[in-house]
Amino acid sequence: MKKRLLLFMLSTVMWGQSMAADKVPGAIIELSSGKTVEIALTDNPKMTFDGTTVKLTAVNVNVEYTPAEIAKVTIGEVESSVSGISSMEASQATMTVDAGFVRLSGFAANETVKVYTLNGVQTDSFQTDANGSLAISILSLPHGISIIKANQQTIKITRK
Repeated sequence: MKKRLLLFMLSTVMWGQSMAADKVPGAIIELSSGKTVEIALTDNPKMTFDGTTVKLTAVNVNVEYTPAEIAKVTIGEVESSVSGISSMEASQATMTVDAGFVRLSGFAANETVKVYTLNGVQTDSFQTDANGSLAISILSLPHGISIIKANQQTIKITRK
C-alpha cells in the first residue's frame, strides 16, 4: 500500500494551481532524520521499491533509503533551480555530478565514501575532508557502471 501511495504521489502533478515564477511542481520527501529532499517533477523522477530499499532516481542521480527513513512524501512547489535531487536544508549532504567530477558536500568530516561495481564488488574507498567535502574524478572510476555510496546516499555513474 505504501508503495502505491508513494508512486501515486510522485506521478500526480498539480496542474491547476498557479505557482510563483521560481517554483515548479515537485515531490517533497521528509526523512525521519528531519531532513527534507526536493525533486522537481520536470526532472522526471522515478521511485521504485524492491522490497527492502526505496530508490529515487532523477537526472543522473540515484538515492536509496529504507522505508523507515522516509516519514512523508507530498506533492507541492519546489525551487525551479533544483536539478535532480537536492536538499531544502543547507546542511543536507548532497552528491552531484559536475564537470567530470562527482562532488560530495555537507557530509561529516572524514566520512568514508565507497565505490562499487554493479555486481557489488568494492573497487575504491575515499574519505571526505575536514569540511565534509570530496571531489572524485569520473576518469578515476573503472569503465562501466559504478555505484558511489556515502552514508545513506547513493549515486550511479556510467563511464564509457
